[in-house]
Amino acid sequence: MKYAKVLINKSVESLDHDFTYRVPDELKSDLCIGSVVSVPFAYRMEKGIVMGFTEEAGDYQIKDIEKIINEDVICPKDILHLADELSAYYM
Repeated sequence: MKYAKVLINKSVESLDHDFTYRVPDELKSDLCIGSVVSVPFAYRMEKGIVMGFTEEAGDYQIKDIEKIINEDVICPKDILHLADELSAYYM
């Protein structure tokens, strides 16, 4: 796990996709799908939910996850997957 796919907690259609963030070494053991994290986004810190992991960074500047806000999983992986499928179908 080198990078995390994070969904920003904003109800704006243009943000209805995940963003890639680097996972710092000190967070690798505690971070999991469903973790609530604080990430730099548009010149401020925003809350987001980890939706998955990847080994590829993409073609843009990657920023680090700042911290884990809630170490307990807020939403199980299967519920996140269902919500993602429903969002894709109805939006």
